[in-house]
Amino acid sequence: MVEVAQQLLLRFENHSKYNRLAEALIKFQDEEEQENNAKKILFYDNNEEYKGVKYLKPIYIAIQKKQVLQITYKGFQDKEQSVFQFHPHVLKQYNRRWFVFGFNKTKNITAWSIPLDERLTGLRYLKMKII
Repeated sequence: MVEVAQQLLLRFENHSKYNRLAEALIKFQDEEEQENNAKKILFYDNNEEYKGVKYLKPIYIAIQKKQVLQITYKGFQDKEQSVFQFHPHVLKQYNRRWFVFGFNKTKNITAWSIPLDERLTGLRYLKMKII
């Protein structure tokens, strides 16, 4: 499988996104070789314990479709979970963790960030468009 992907990748060598594709392929190849007990030659940040990555794709899709979300979240200082109407605008990875930035309509906070971690306990699409 990796060999076929490498051949396909060579066809796009001069494309502006080539380096990112090549990086992803190298990571996949390294993981495949590790399964065959090969010597590890690539080390990169990876957080296997990271729980919030399951929300990455649904939030990404919500941003693309300009979809408002209902977020259930419990902050470090909070005793109970809170439910917010949230207008997501951008996803950012920082220090091996993902964050979503947007407008918290419930609290009227225009620049609110939510870490995609165990404190984010629920997410559902609402039938309204992002402001």
